[in-house]
Amino acid sequence: MVIDFQNMEEKPVEGFKGGVGITNLKKFENELGKIILGRLEPGASIGLHTHETNSEAIYIVSGTADFIYDPEAGGTADSASSPNCDQSRSCASGDQNLPSASDDQKQACAKISETVSAGGCHYCPKGHTHSMINNSEEDIIFFAVIPEQA
Repeated sequence: MVIDFQNMEEKPVEGFKGGVGITNLKKFENELGKIILGRLEPGASIGLHTHETNSEAIYIVSGTADFIYDPEAGGTADSASSPNCDQSRSCASGDQNLPSASDDQKQACAKISETVSAGGCHYCPKGHTHSMINNSEEDIIFFAVIPEQA
């Protein structure tokens, strides 16, 4: 099966997953998962969200992306209030200067901030929480595969 992203319409989404700014998506979707070719504009973000029924691999085609990621199983977008949240190790303490991060992202108990450049890949397993932020002056082009898992 061929998925022809070159002839697929790009759809702009304002505040994707609760983020800020515009995320442009070309998306194939069926009951088994999603495959996305996306473009995240400068200053935009994909909001902090938890993969309850799937995982996600994001390959950066061009640009540089900042990720907020909860490496502990069972992390949630509300994990700052979770009894398992170690507030002293929160990424919020190290990422207050991320200009595109929402207050929720800055306060989240995601314990890692990662920067991924073109050719690199970010992986978020099922049950984990993450967000992608474009703090650069250029678009981020990314390819995401999100398989549903039983």
